[in-house]
Amino acid sequence: MNKLYLFKILFLITCIGIIFSSCEEETPEAKVTVTLNAEPVINEAVDPNLLEGLQVTLTDIRTSEVTTSFLSAQGVTTVDLYKGTYNITIEKLFPGETDDSDCIYSANAENISVISNGQIINLNLNVYPAIETGTGFIFSELFFNGEKNQGWMMHPDQYYVIFNPTQDTLYADGISIGTTAQPSIVDKYEFYDQYMNQDIVPLTGFVTIPGSGNEYPVLPGEKLVIAATAINHTQESLTLGDTLTIAFDHAVDLSGADFEIYPDFYKGDNDIDNPDVTNLLMTGDLYSHPRGFWAHLIFKLDNGTESTVEQFYNENSTIFVYSDGYEQLLLLLDADQILDGVVSGDARPLVTRPLPESVDRGYFQVSGCHSSELAIRKEIMVGNKIFYKDSNNSDDDFINRKGQTAYPEGWRDLK
Repeated sequence: MNKLYLFKILFLITCIGIIFSSCEEETPEAKVTVTLNAEPVINEAVDPNLLEGLQVTLTDIRTSEVTTSFLSAQGVTTVDLYKGTYNITIEKLFPGETDDSDCIYSANAENISVISNGQIINLNLNVYPAIETGTGFIFSELFFNGEKNQGWMMHPDQYYVIFNPTQDTLYADGISIGTTAQPSIVDKYEFYDQYMNQDIVPLTGFVTIPGSGNEYPVLPGEKLVIAATAINHTQESLTLGDTLTIAFDHAVDLSGADFEIYPDFYKGDNDIDNPDVTNLLMTGDLYSHPRGFWAHLIFKLDNGTESTVEQFYNENSTIFVYSDGYEQLLLLLDADQILDGVVSGDARPLVTRPLPESVDRGYFQVSGCHSSELAIRKEIMVGNKIFYKDSNNSDDDFINRKGQTAYPEGWRDLK
């Protein structure tokens, strides 16, 4: 046989073998069956009727091949996949009866390895309002206004409620509530342009939740109550002179507060310390004026230790000298550190905005001093869970309600 002809035959046989061998190597292996389990981050927010049929999208990172599956009412589905690494997503908007009640069901898991038959993959299913609700702690209630008891103006039962609007557990250690040094109903103070034009907000002072960083967890959709004085104010009275006793007929029970401000700036030596409620750390003066002239805001330090608070004070305090020689202590806070803030005042028009519009472009008003008016955020119901609207516009986010929310001892168990 011709040697060249023989070489061609051998070459052809070798190529055929290589081709068949390559085909065998590229034949995909059998799929494996995995179970996807969408676990709600907040159980009360999930409607089983909306879970059923909710689409899950699985994308093979190597091939970009997309596989879809659909959840049961229990949030479970099984799907056949090739072994590999996947990105898994759930994302759907469900319209509500009003725009404020629209909600989104969402889950995202990246770089999930599918390796074996019968594998269970757990997904964190987030359910949240479609409108903005904040990315950190916000005020859900703010009662600076004060009560009139038998016609007498007092400051006994002011309080703040902070709320976790996120899908994550947040720690309250280091959460601070401050008041602006610029009032809302007067012309600019001399320091205003110097700092506000640089997005720096001067404060009169602030209070801080103590803790090393992870001592006070707040679950998604839960709240903390900070009272000026954490007692049952309905049991208090005030004696003037030898004969006049004033009962606190319009007061509320704040004995169940999580924290209290002690010593309170306004009550001074007459303040009452509840030994069963943790006191906040006080830095400077917190001017919770009953007409709301000084805006309230929330920011967060790394933790609530005394050394951290002291470091913030040392790095951010300054003495501002006015043209007439008057000196004022200011604590300077970068605007981008503010988690939430409310510009407030009485029935008079806003004269000077004490917070940047990025924090609050609105203006919450009370009708007058000690008029029992509560600033409370508009509620958004997601399933059976209450969230609160936060669009950085207090005109839209808050309602003015007469009568306060009571936080008696044991109120958490009664929810």
